[in-house]
Amino acid sequence: MLSLFDSKRRLTTITVLVLALLFLISLLPSGFADKFKLNSVVNADASSYTISDVVLNPGKNESEMNVTYYTNVNPVAAKVQVTYKALVVGGNFPSGSNAVTFTGASSEAATVSSNVYYSNKVTITGITPNTDFAYRVGDGTNWSPIYYFSSQDPYNYSVMFVGDPQIGSSGSVTNDTYGWTNTLNKAVAMFPKMSFIMSAGDQVETNNSEAQYDAFLSPSVLKSLPIATVVGNHDGSANYAYHFTQPNQSTLGATTVSPGDYYYTKGDTLFMVLNTNNSSAAAHVQFMKETVAAVPNAKWKFVSFHHDIYGAGTHSLESSITNLRAGLFPTFDELNIDMIFMGHDHSYVRTFVMKGDKPQKNQLVDSQGRDVNPTGSTYFTANSSSGSKYYSLQTTPEVYSAVRSQLRVPTFSTIDVSPTSITVKTFRTDTMEVVDSYGMVKDTEAKVYSKQTQDVHPSTFEYYYALTNGNYVNTVDATFGFDSTRIKFKKAELVSPNAGVIDSKLEGNSVRVVAGLTTAISTIAPTDVVKLTFELVPGPQKVASADLNLLSSSTSSVGLNKDTKSTITGKTGSVISYYDFNNDGLLTASDLSKALQYYRATSNDTNWNAVKFADINSDNVVDITDFTLILRQILE
Repeated sequence: MLSLFDSKRRLTTITVLVLALLFLISLLPSGFADKFKLNSVVNADASSYTISDVVLNPGKNESEMNVTYYTNVNPVAAKVQVTYKALVVGGNFPSGSNAVTFTGASSEAATVSSNVYYSNKVTITGITPNTDFAYRVGDGTNWSPIYYFSSQDPYNYSVMFVGDPQIGSSGSVTNDTYGWTNTLNKAVAMFPKMSFIMSAGDQVETNNSEAQYDAFLSPSVLKSLPIATVVGNHDGSANYAYHFTQPNQSTLGATTVSPGDYYYTKGDTLFMVLNTNNSSAAAHVQFMKETVAAVPNAKWKFVSFHHDIYGAGTHSLESSITNLRAGLFPTFDELNIDMIFMGHDHSYVRTFVMKGDKPQKNQLVDSQGRDVNPTGSTYFTANSSSGSKYYSLQTTPEVYSAVRSQLRVPTFSTIDVSPTSITVKTFRTDTMEVVDSYGMVKDTEAKVYSKQTQDVHPSTFEYYYALTNGNYVNTVDATFGFDSTRIKFKKAELVSPNAGVIDSKLEGNSVRVVAGLTTAISTIAPTDVVKLTFELVPGPQKVASADLNLLSSSTSSVGLNKDTKSTITGKTGSVISYYDFNNDGLLTASDLSKALQYYRATSNDTNWNAVKFADINSDNVVDITDFTLILRQILE
């Protein structure tokens, strides 16, 4: 994490013991953190310096966090101090080497009733996963109260998705703020381990109203949970940029009064955020292509922006919306974007999987009802998260809408991300019931195994390469490792009824197999694709087993045409040579000796299960033929 305990700041033994004691105290049920009301902003020096509108924003990746806050004077410095939560005892922020100070920049922001405010932006670096932190903001002398945030696992995490708080839209800032705060509080109470919030824009009703921004930023949740915002059509002024710090900011997508597109990553997920107040699809397309090129190994790719191009409300038929759709969806298809999150229409929509502007309804579905490696993108439009405004649905359902609703109740969604799946659930805040759920699995599983058993004594060894959760798979590329002193590669062939082309390349102790299928495979059950045949290496001593290891596997699917790594669920296929009857790892005359004891035994004998190992040719009798086969194997 933060370098609180590096070689330059090494603590004495006594200090370490004291800190350990303080850490134990901090873990007591009556923890000090509960003593603070995180929604309070106090003035450390009421005569001259006031801090307000403190908010966390995601950094460029999971190791960073951006902090933005207002001051009523141009500060001598913009600073954030960070420490471990466990080191804050009795409400006292630790000093010296037990805290790290980060310095940012200040700029003149808004003027309210002749009072000038300054925007302060600071980036915290060195954050490690699954750690509880404490922080405070200030100028180095005057400080805010102590706030807390926790980092989560960047590969298994949950995001809260909200739409259009639009504080002030109802005509009552107070009522809208209550609804907004209620949604955040209920969501965090139910899901305390969320990593951050995604807002689909229109944070406020009036783009230059600092009173509305004060209200939007007033919930205590926003001081402990980062929020990634997009520019909505009601946010289009310079005030928006004063309140939020956005990483990897681009000039592409900018307007004269609001910033351009930006992106950030979390684990193997890429989040791209577009400012669709700029209606130039070409600018957003350029941004996305450049970003994907800069982050080429992202497994999951999400896009968020405000204007819903697949909505069900009054905006869905506007030419500006349909033109934006036409300009964006081909790039979403090209870049294999998994999900797109939007707002603007104050009603809820989840589309079918979409590709080429058409619903892809016939998806492969697993036993949990999740789409398996879907052949396109799914779009979500969020309803109002505050209840400040709702739009009625269009009378005629859209061809692209799988689920559409107008509950006239604030809603929020959770996006649960794992290395192999995504689940999106939407909740209504009055009852906290799930009103929609969607899941997808993006993982083709590969394994290698053998079907041969103790009752079979082959002259060759056969292994099978099988796939699970394959959707329209038409190519495979797999590399297998083996001990070339034990077994020798003979051939690889497609398993019937698979048809197509296959070839292999042998390199020492490995063989690479590439195959193309003329009929693509779609299956959620293990399906054999390739059979590999090996034979024993001649020699005076034979080992008892022959293992084949799946070293790597990737597949490509129809329409995606991109190699995707498989999850290897069965790494080793093993064939036992059961001529090694005494289990010493060798094939010698002692094995023949053991078999000779059961000469003329038959399957009718009561002890057949114990002696049938010597029936090499499986004709239900132990005879000279079997002994000859064993002898031949020993001599080879």
